[in-house]
Amino acid sequence: MPPKWALGYHQSRWSYTPDRKVLDVVETFRQKRLPLDVIWVDIDYMDGFRVFTFDRNTFPNPKGLINFLHQRGVKAVWMIDPGVKADPTFPLYVAGKKGGMYVTDRGNEYQGAVWPGKCAFPDFTSKRVREWWATLFRPLIDLGVDGIWNDMNEPSIFEDSTLKTMPLSCFHNADKELGGPATHDRYHNVYGSLMARATRDALVLGRPNLRPFVLSRSGYLGSHRYGATWTGDNLATWQHMQMSVAMVLNLGLSAQPFSGPDIGGFDLINNRNPNVTQGVMPNSPVEKELDMWSLGRLFARWFGVGCMLPFARAHAAKHTPSREPWCFGQEVEDICRAALERRYRMLPYLYTLFHLASITGQPVCLPLFFADPADPALRNRYDSFLLGSDVIVSFSSEPDLPPKPLLPKTSVWAPFDFQDSHFELPLLFCRAGAIVPLGPVMQFVDEIPLDPLTLLVYPDEQGSAHGTLFEDDGISCDSSSLLRTFVAQRKGSQLIITVSHEEGQRKPSYSKINVRWIDSCVCYECLVPASMKITVDMAQCTTSQVQPKVHPSSPVVRLEPLHQQWPNSGFPSPSQFGSGCLDQKAVGSPYQSPHGSGYFECFGSSYPPPPRSPFGSGQFDGSSERRSRSGTPTRPAPLDYFGSPSANIPFGPCVSPPLFHVTPPTSPR
Repeated sequence: MPPKWALGYHQSRWSYTPDRKVLDVVETFRQKRLPLDVIWVDIDYMDGFRVFTFDRNTFPNPKGLINFLHQRGVKAVWMIDPGVKADPTFPLYVAGKKGGMYVTDRGNEYQGAVWPGKCAFPDFTSKRVREWWATLFRPLIDLGVDGIWNDMNEPSIFEDSTLKTMPLSCFHNADKELGGPATHDRYHNVYGSLMARATRDALVLGRPNLRPFVLSRSGYLGSHRYGATWTGDNLATWQHMQMSVAMVLNLGLSAQPFSGPDIGGFDLINNRNPNVTQGVMPNSPVEKELDMWSLGRLFARWFGVGCMLPFARAHAAKHTPSREPWCFGQEVEDICRAALERRYRMLPYLYTLFHLASITGQPVCLPLFFADPADPALRNRYDSFLLGSDVIVSFSSEPDLPPKPLLPKTSVWAPFDFQDSHFELPLLFCRAGAIVPLGPVMQFVDEIPLDPLTLLVYPDEQGSAHGTLFEDDGISCDSSSLLRTFVAQRKGSQLIITVSHEEGQRKPSYSKINVRWIDSCVCYECLVPASMKITVDMAQCTTSQVQPKVHPSSPVVRLEPLHQQWPNSGFPSPSQFGSGCLDQKAVGSPYQSPHGSGYFECFGSSYPPPPRSPFGSGQFDGSSERRSRSGTPTRPAPLDYFGSPSANIPFGPCVSPPLFHVTPPTSPR
């Protein structure tokens, strides 16, 4: 079992430096009430990228930093790469060289270029070397480091070669149990797993009774015993969002239940956002604004999906825009908050799934066809997946399309949410016959007790349902535990829930149970004292509709970027409607929507109040007060959407070429 805090949300970037930036990010999460459990510290904390060192200028007091984070309920994970800088003045390198700890090539110490320059690489195929490596973590453990991030451990080498790793002729003095001494072509695939093993052994050696947390970029069959993994350096594209789900599902089928992608995409293509409409002048003000708009929309969608995967972490390269939830405006921030609160509410169910995985090997996330292997239509669906056997998560990887769930026919599935439905968030479905344990919203794992426990109960056609809940202290290796099986049976207007089976000596953490009972299209909700048998009567419950509101309506008018260039300026050419104003020529006649007339928006979703564009806020109705990008109120209509290229000049009619032409929506949402 991983530590429970590792199932919370993780925020990362290459890199948060100096240490003040780490503090600022954490404080912003807390101030904005965005749940967070872990902050990640990438390679730039080191002194010249030398492993097991700190840059005393940017991270002068790592122990003080870690203590502050712990006071805020946040854990810290720090990167350690395999490459040891080949520097004769670096004591660690010298000790390894004297001890014969490094991989060799044709009798000489192999050195390959990575972040520090030329590096030597420990031979993790040797138990002696792994034990030596484990001793190096003692100072980090004494500082209070919570987890370790093993990156570049394929191992990755920067030399210009097709392999991008150490030559296959390199020699490993491997132990007999692994197969004995041999060249790298035999041991390449296990190198990263053996490094993760050594890292895990180090954390267990330093804190014997605490569960270790290790994340490794490279792994082999069985590496789940040593730590989690992620899907590597992906790109900020809609295709990679969908691919990331397929990768997580395949990793689960390969015995690695604890994995996830870099939410939002780690990098851009050639340092440019591929989601920006083609034809916009590179590096122009227009491209920069559109970058943030399109990245924000992708980030919001990906965040909703990523928060339903086993490992939930946003991560981004240093040359890309910041990827914290608040970086794309208020609507994206609100979507991310709702996604995070979903994850934390579902932690009791998710933690129980991890317990099941540790006992049976069943993946936490499963391909949809596991619910009905006989249905070929389910076999290539990567826009939906099973979270355990009782919940389906369905999303769309097309920017303008809602999810199109294809539900297995072997059961009935009821939609549910937490009164948080939004076009950018995935749809959730509960299997008939299931009881799903849920918890309260919290800012970090175990911030507050699991009290009341919420049981989402959806009886099948026979009126019965069952589910399990696993509890322990979430951190200790030898913690007492409690595994309870709940069984529900409907009898007329009553629902009777009993604890049918119980394992372990631990006392339950809850004194009350909030029952959410799905019956047809109605959810009955009632708070009752916890006991081995409880009875819920419909007459005593509050009611709500089950069907989530995916989104109120299609936008009245969709604003689409133009493709042509405005000469020498980086701005697109005037719209087909001639003027620089959003006038009745553009829309034909005033449009009506549930939110009023003349409602224009550029974010691709109809979400009251009228959304903010990347260029400033204001209602696009031709009559309301508008604000320039500098926030200065300006006179009413006629509205020039983009306004002046200069933020110092107030908005006014037709003072610059319009950024958008206007077309009616092609289909309702």
